[in-house]
Parts: sequence; C-alpha cells; structure tokens
Amino acid sequence: MNRFFTYADYYTALSLEEKQFINTHARIRTYNRHDYYLLAGEAKTNWCFVLDGVVAGVRTNYEGDELLQWLSVKHQYFTGTKHPFSERSQGLQIQFLHPTELMELPYTYLREAQHQYPAFAELLQVLKEQKLKYFQTLAKILKLPARERLHKALDELHNWITLLQVDECCSLLNISYPMYYDGLRKYLKQR
Repeated sequence: MNRFFTYADYYTALSLEEKQFINTHARIRTYNRHDYYLLAGEAKTNWCFVLDGVVAGVRTNYEGDELLQWLSVKHQYFTGTKHPFSERSQGLQIQFLHPTELMELPYTYLREAQHQYPAFAELLQVLKEQKLKYFQTLAKILKLPARERLHKALDELHNWITLLQVDECCSLLNISYPMYYDGLRKYLKQR
C-alpha cells in the first residue's frame, strides 16, 4: 500500500486514519500478461488502482477481432463495472497487457471512504479528472485521419503509446500496420 500512499501524497495528505482504513480493506493483486480481470458480461464491484503494469478494456467485434477501447497504466484506476456506483457490466473484457500489480478496493469501502474522508475524496476527484483528460485526448486523436493518429498519439500520449506492442497500438488507434509504420517514420524524422 505504500506505493499508493506515496502517489497520493503528491495530491493530498491522507490522514493516518484514512491510511489505516485503506490498509484494512484494500488488497494487493498481481496478474500475468494476457490474464483477464473479467470477461465481457461479467462485473466485479472493485475499484482498482494500477501500481505497475498496463490494463486494457477490450471489445470483440462481429468478426471476432479484439479491439482495445481504453488503457489504464501505472497510477491510473479502472473499475469492474461501468463506474463505482453501478453494478452493471461495461460489456468489455478487461485484460492485462503487461504483468500488473494493482490495489483492489471493494466499492462498499470506496464509497464509505469517499464520504467519510475528505482527503481521500479529493484524491478520487484528481484521479477521475486525469482519466477524463486521457479519454478526451484519445477521443480527439481518434477523430483525426488514420494517417495522423500515431504521430499525434506519440506527441500527446507518449508514455502510454510506447508501452504497447505494434498490434495493440494499431488496435487502440484503429489504424493499419502500414499506417503505424508511416506515422512512426514521420514522428522519428521530426525528432
């Protein structure tokens, strides 16, 4: 839990009582690359903070291809449902793209901590805003012509895009392999 507390210290000062609450109710979980947290249609009522690794929300299309919908990387969170105040499935598979370690906190305790501890509620708000900013950036990139997506993603989401393998990056950005390599050449040429 110390890694979570160290990260939290950048944004707010969690009290000893808040830290004890989290220590009591959260647990550390480790997963291997390609393990699934859940399958489409399933739901887990947990809030998960990524301590290390990469997690993806994956949708399977009608042809059976798996398409990345979102990522959560180190110091981001994801949920096992639509959001922490829902018990409904996202309809996505959640898969680990790298060996991953996360802190898992059941929703009942997350909600209790959010209402009872102001510093923890403040931290949740910061994390939510960071996630929203990432989704807005990704949505903006996906609206670009396919040939421009990788270049823009490397500029604006560099720390995340470089964690992905070529096929994963192509899936997330909805581009072909030739477009990936064309965008990479253009990006490296400008550096």
